[in-house]
Amino acid sequence: MMLSKWKSSQPPGEKAIKTLKCVWESVQSVEKPEHLEEEDTTTVLKQTVVEMTKPNELESDLEKMEIIDFSETDDDPLGPSCEQVVTHEDLDQHGGIPNTEELSSVAHQVKTFQIACSLGKALRIDDISIVGYVTQQNPSSLDATAMQILLMWHDGLEEGVKEVELHELLMKYISGDKTGGYDEIAKLIRSEVDLLGLIRHLGVQPTSVMEIINTSVDFAPHMVVSAALQMLIEWSSKGGIRERLLAIAQAFQLSCADLIAKGLACHSTYPFFISYGIIDHKGQRVTLDELGITVSIPEGAIPKGTRSTVTLRVSIHNTLRLPIHDDEVLITPVLETSVHQELLKPASIVLPHCVKFREQNDDSSVVLYTKTESGMNLVMKIVQFTLVVV
Repeated sequence: MMLSKWKSSQPPGEKAIKTLKCVWESVQSVEKPEHLEEEDTTTVLKQTVVEMTKPNELESDLEKMEIIDFSETDDDPLGPSCEQVVTHEDLDQHGGIPNTEELSSVAHQVKTFQIACSLGKALRIDDISIVGYVTQQNPSSLDATAMQILLMWHDGLEEGVKEVELHELLMKYISGDKTGGYDEIAKLIRSEVDLLGLIRHLGVQPTSVMEIINTSVDFAPHMVVSAALQMLIEWSSKGGIRERLLAIAQAFQLSCADLIAKGLACHSTYPFFISYGIIDHKGQRVTLDELGITVSIPEGAIPKGTRSTVTLRVSIHNTLRLPIHDDEVLITPVLETSVHQELLKPASIVLPHCVKFREQNDDSSVVLYTKTESGMNLVMKIVQFTLVVV
């Protein structure tokens, strides 16, 4: 068996034995999808036979390689939210809670109001809370923002009720004086709490308020960073996980993604073999040495001036459930790779397997399954890969 050759290449000792056992348990734990259609009707599965490519035929046979993908529209590409992870055991399964350095590294790369809003949405913070986090950084703009909101609300009223609505609003905010205007109400908005109360009372959509803030309020970079950090700290305190923070950092193409990936790799109870690397226009090789897996990204695969963090991981205990058929058997570890940068040139993957292909005399064939995920306007792509049989 080829697995024996792989084992012989590993360093001796208990670690090698443990790794081999983990790979074997991973292969044995794959479930047959007898009830797949009943459990998941959103999965669209295509299957294509993949021609095995010898190492010296990579370039010539590249176009013959077909990659199969199936997508699950209900899945979040950025992983479980903090609402889904509630116990300490669950937190450990997803890399634990990010530390202060990791949260701060993300916040300091948020430079604009638009990115701060996008980060808040990625953290699944509601729009009204995002408005609160941002506006408290610039109290001097509150009355001007309130005035813009009041005028927008006024313009949306029907002509016959505008005076009545203004009168009722004055009664709420200015007791004893019913002759003032919107400017008098705006002057009373002195904190983000006052502003949020006004927004709720008027029934104005928070997204419209965010558009007003974006076009009428100037935020210094340190204000944006402070707002982003407060959102991250609040998210973390409610069970935000390191695994999701890494996915967000990669999706936003933040240079601190490698710091978060390092935190995952160092988390003792994280149930994955994991490796990461930073790629630029010069290319990079990322390896999972414990399992003999290598992903090679060639020079010129991404444009000059671009950097991206690539991660590889394989479950230690169980394989992700694959929709393999009764006449199929899993022969390699199931590799998860995150590449948030579209490659201009194909990468190659080297995977260990347990089949002697050169001794196969029947009509056996190899099928490659891949899964792509997208969401939140942040696309996670499985880019073009070449499979190398070793």
